[in-house]
Amino acid sequence: MARPLRSPPSPSPTGRPRALGPAGLIVVVAVFLALALPLLPCTVDDAWITFRYAWNWAHGPGPYFNSGEHVEGYSNFLLMALLTPVVALGGATAALPAAKAIGLVSALAMLLGAWAVARSLAGATKSTAPAADVAGVVAAGLLACAPGFALNAVNGLETTLFGALVVWGTYGFATGRPRAGATGLALAALTRPEGPLVFAVCWLLVVVDGLLSAKRIGDAPRAARPARDWLVSAAIGAGVVGAHLLFRRLFYDGEWVPNTYFAKLGGSGDRLDYVLRGALPPVLGWVGALLALAGWAAAPRSARAALVAGGVALVGCLLPLYTGGDWMYGHRLIVPYLPLLLAVAAVGWLRLASRLAQTRPRLVPAILLAMLPVAWITQHTERSGLTRDVRLTATGARTGHAALGDWLATASRPGDAVVLMDIGQIGYRLREQRIVDVTGLTDRHIARSPGTFMAKRFDLDYVFRQRPRWIVLSFLASGEPYAPIAPGQAIHPFSEMEEALVSHPAFAGWYGEAPEPAVVSGDELEELASRLHARRVFRSAAPGHHYLLAVYERE
Repeated sequence: MARPLRSPPSPSPTGRPRALGPAGLIVVVAVFLALALPLLPCTVDDAWITFRYAWNWAHGPGPYFNSGEHVEGYSNFLLMALLTPVVALGGATAALPAAKAIGLVSALAMLLGAWAVARSLAGATKSTAPAADVAGVVAAGLLACAPGFALNAVNGLETTLFGALVVWGTYGFATGRPRAGATGLALAALTRPEGPLVFAVCWLLVVVDGLLSAKRIGDAPRAARPARDWLVSAAIGAGVVGAHLLFRRLFYDGEWVPNTYFAKLGGSGDRLDYVLRGALPPVLGWVGALLALAGWAAAPRSARAALVAGGVALVGCLLPLYTGGDWMYGHRLIVPYLPLLLAVAAVGWLRLASRLAQTRPRLVPAILLAMLPVAWITQHTERSGLTRDVRLTATGARTGHAALGDWLATASRPGDAVVLMDIGQIGYRLREQRIVDVTGLTDRHIARSPGTFMAKRFDLDYVFRQRPRWIVLSFLASGEPYAPIAPGQAIHPFSEMEEALVSHPAFAGWYGEAPEPAVVSGDELEELASRLHARRVFRSAAPGHHYLLAVYERE
């Protein structure tokens, strides 16, 4: 198999020990931890969905959200499988810290992966060892500076676990270790639904690169071993992916893809904007991207060294153009591919700087390292805004979702049906109740209905036929979260689906409290409950909005 990245960096011309790499990595890790640890209280609601699947698997019913309902409403089989023994041994409270620990360790592996890929790319282009170390530190530093990276490391989801497996699997393939690469990407295929595509793209790029190398060498016997390696690595990937598909199809829910595929297909928001905002700022925007391309284009013959890493990064970053974006903070669909993208960019800058400073090579490391403060400064506003917003929503999750879930857990009976949009944290606190998910993530009927995510046009009678005891609706009102809401201020349902539920005759007949004179008690939540004709109202938060959770009980 061709080994485009195995060429070692040339030794330091001064013969001095190279301490820049380890020292630089220590600084990068310190910066990353300084950004990530304050975000530890921030947990995305979808993480709790995975925890509930793990809990049910650990306690008998199987990997299902509702006992007896075979619907794959998670998209991270490997993480769910890792958390199952954790909750079996440590109880319900063990899932969240374990998921965050996995995310943090995986994020550190991604930083190290960005460093390793950049060093290997620099070595393959005949850069000196100090220059390769600088490129590695810059790639890792750019990743640490990316606003969404720290958040995705601690939000409880599988993003950085998937990213670590992608970067190290790609690195294994590209450096002539096909079995290690295939194992890493096969595990990635168990971690995210797009994993099999990433495996296939990486494998094809390695084969193309190997065929080009064999053609250049013109030595058929030397091409025989790569052919065997290709077949073995393909067998590893096909075996793991095939086993997972057969398990899902024959023994789980009878489908080839997770239910989340149908629920989320089409995504949310502007797809192109999602890609550009997630991928460009970490490489210093269009200017940084064009400078990196210029560096690689300056020596086209050696540019093939970036074929595998760059190809996987490009396909991964562009994938949301097909699948759609994501509502979560931090561009989590882009983050897994940033280590590869930033490694290619850092080495492109290195190549360009080396050509521009041929007479003064000592300037090259300084030019390259200067990219890090530029990246920090240019992304400071986005980073600060993201931190402010996610910490606000974390507070809202405690005062709204967690408080509502605890109240419902005491007010409900086992087996009660609860209709929800935010099914994660509330659902995890109601493990003995049946959750009806109006977003369709854990409901096959709603997921396959027409419409995009959060706007499915399903038969509302489907919900009311299940005679849910509780319906929880989300309401929004513009204004500063936690500030008083004026009596005449407009309050409207959060989503189209919830607005349709409120308008349905069955809702008014069975769930809405009888209109009475407005309660004036001095307790704002009681007054809001009276205004919305709800049993209880809990206050959450969203940037620039009051986010209310209204609970309705069947009469």
